Amino acid sequence: MAAVTTLVPRRHPILVREPPMPILQVTFALRVPVADFARIVADAAPHYASIPGLRWKIWLVDAVQARAGGVYLFDDDASLAAYLAGPLAARLATAPFQSDLRVQRFDVLEDATALTRGPLGDAPARAA
Repeated sequence: MAAVTTLVPRRHPILVREPPMPILQVTFALRVPVADFARIVADAAPHYASIPGLRWKIWLVDAVQARAGGVYLFDDDASLAAYLAGPLAARLATAPFQSDLRVQRFDVLEDATALTRGPLGDAPARAA
């Protein structure tokens, strides 16, 4: 099903996509020091940048609680599903630097996100 853009009637019209873009939230316990994890993700980041349909990924770390993860914005469910079925997600699932892996999918509420300056943008995702 192709995405449809509609105008939501408001004092300040905002474009909303149907179906909404999906967000993937991934968190896990770190089993390595944060400095080691930072080196691991520096090597991994270029591979994530080339995921088809991935608009962006924000890398997360909480050194105090020894947790890390990421928030991913995809163009559509097909792109998200392809990532989850692909080699990068499989590698993360078995990575020795993590445990207690949690993966959740959400839809973006684009109108509220736009009002709070969320980084959605209208530019298509790029594949490197």
